[in-house]
Amino acid sequence: APTCPVRSRLVGLIVPDPDSFFYDSVAALEYRMAMFDYSPVIHYSRRSLLREESAINSMLQRNVEGIIAVPSRECAAIYAKLKLPLIFFDNLIEGLNIPYVINDDFQAAFSAVEHLISLGHRHIAHLGGNDVHSSFQRLAGYRAAMDRHHLPVDPTLVISREYSREWGYTAAQTLFQQPTPPTAIFCGNDSIASGLLRYLLTYDIPCPQKVSVIGCCNAPFSEDIGLSTVDQQTSKLAECLWNSLYAAMTGKPLPPAIIIPARLILRRTTAAPAQ
Repeated sequence: APTCPVRSRLVGLIVPDPDSFFYDSVAALEYRMAMFDYSPVIHYSRRSLLREESAINSMLQRNVEGIIAVPSRECAAIYAKLKLPLIFFDNLIEGLNIPYVINDDFQAAFSAVEHLISLGHRHIAHLGGNDVHSSFQRLAGYRAAMDRHHLPVDPTLVISREYSREWGYTAAQTLFQQPTPPTAIFCGNDSIASGLLRYLLTYDIPCPQKVSVIGCCNAPFSEDIGLSTVDQQTSKLAECLWNSLYAAMTGKPLPPAIIIPARLILRRTTAAPAQ
């Protein structure tokens, strides 16, 4: 009689880097997996096609029972060929019929910028991340809020590179060399915002008296530094990711897309512009 294959009880996790958002997501996922006697196999792609492809191959060799991935578009053909349960999060690849769980990044950005506008700000900058779905959606939300109030978007105040503290600091140098610096800045995530705040502290630019700052994601350190931000409910994201993957692994139906709503959290880095 044929024998059943031995189950590995392993699940592959592919994330770009140990940024606080991904760190918290992985930790929350590991907690939920443990309740079902599963363990994660974690790989950081570092946004490298070769590393991501190598991670997928390594996971297949270890006989993982499913994969949860933040995918890059360059790996679309590889993901399309996988024959095991697969869920995307934080990013998605258009044209692939693969379920995904994402945050409502458009609404997160829209609500953040709407708040700045409601305070009276009109000259608002945006510091964004890199070439992924979340950064596109956050930029679109920023533009939509500005358009709604008929405010012009100054292209010199919209800069995107990566989700890091270092980038936040470097981008701040560019912003405050402008003839008319912004009175408020929406950052694509809290790491960018923390780098920006370090620049403001270094050069004695008071926040929020001189410039308001709002982030996105609600990283654990954000409360410690009093950063206004948008909560993207990491625990809810992890719950939906695990439930979706477990449904796929056990042959149960699952929704093709889940979008987690955002929630504005106001702390001490936002205020009305100085008169």
